[in-house]
Amino acid sequence: MFNFKKDRLKKGKSLGEDSFGEVFPYQKNLEDTKWVVKRTKVKKVEDLLRCLPEIVLGFSCDHPCIVPVKGYSIQPKDGKYYIHMKLPRMMGGNLAEELRKRKFQNSYYSESELIRHFYSLLNAVDYLHNKKIFHGDIKINNVLLDEKGNVKLSDIGSAKYVPDEDLYNSLTGAHGAENYKAPEIIEYQRALEKYNLKSEEEKKKNPLEIILKKDKLFLADSWSLGLTMLEIILLQSRLLNPRDPVPTIEEALQTVREEASKRYSASLLEIAFSLVQIDPTKRVQISKARAKLEEKFPHILTEELKASLGFQNQNSQKNPGISNRYIEVFNERTNQILEAFEEEKKAKEAKLNAFQESINKLQERLSAFNAEIEKIKSQRNKEVEEVSKKI
Repeated sequence: MFNFKKDRLKKGKSLGEDSFGEVFPYQKNLEDTKWVVKRTKVKKVEDLLRCLPEIVLGFSCDHPCIVPVKGYSIQPKDGKYYIHMKLPRMMGGNLAEELRKRKFQNSYYSESELIRHFYSLLNAVDYLHNKKIFHGDIKINNVLLDEKGNVKLSDIGSAKYVPDEDLYNSLTGAHGAENYKAPEIIEYQRALEKYNLKSEEEKKKNPLEIILKKDKLFLADSWSLGLTMLEIILLQSRLLNPRDPVPTIEEALQTVREEASKRYSASLLEIAFSLVQIDPTKRVQISKARAKLEEKFPHILTEELKASLGFQNQNSQKNPGISNRYIEVFNERTNQILEAFEEEKKAKEAKLNAFQESINKLQERLSAFNAEIEKIKSQRNKEVEEVSKKI
């Protein structure tokens, strides 16, 4: 949690948005440019719970090439919940904007710049995979630049913690940008659409369940990162449509390779294209691509460069998975939110019941009033009849 102060949120200066919220500067004064807040407004408990992985997993990540979550606040107001996540501000904006500028200026990256960015992203994703986290939404919009031009992977709102080798995750294809999804994830989605599989049991029994195994999820991240690198290489987004037939995708990749080979070495392109093999069994894991990059370009990926990026010892270290404490925090927070919604629901039901009781009492009083009126009418009718008889 952090002590969110409304007057520090500069709502008129949006820095961008995604499917989970909008980002604003969070400043004590005009000179303060260190922080931003991602602001998300939700009404349903399901939407609120969807935001928790980004908070919990963001807190668990400590890597120089990943944008961490530094604090969060959940505030109820007018039947809604406002979630504020505090993040360090990346002064260089996102990579999508940078690529558009470079494309306009016809300013392609040098090979050493590409290798530096490639290595940073491979390290970031390898770190997540070692912590058993599947990112699920790697794309140029989710790569940010700091004031020195170093890339940082952000937005793990679609990420999933995958603790067991045999765990099947039926939500794999639910989130993430369509154009960056691996072909096998698209194939799985098509199966769900074709057979209209809704229940968890139905999804587990479908013939494509192997796609959802942990190692397959991580290979889907390989595809997304490889495609992101190809976009950086060509300064161009939407290089292919993963829903196209396989021959069409292969043809598009061949066109990309031919164009890229005009500017960059075969060694670099070999590693990049090893991540975008259509057949996931032939696709290279992130850790192996990182090792290959170190092997091929030691003159660029020097110890000095690694030190400047902040991960001198990343090669020899194995990052532990998420600690039990993070899982406990996640479960505790989830239960707290569910309890809060349950209490709010009970309070609303109590108000509704009280309102209904008031209506019932009013209806009883109205019935008594109508009965009294009918009684008076009957009495007057009798009086009129008696007067008529006398006349």
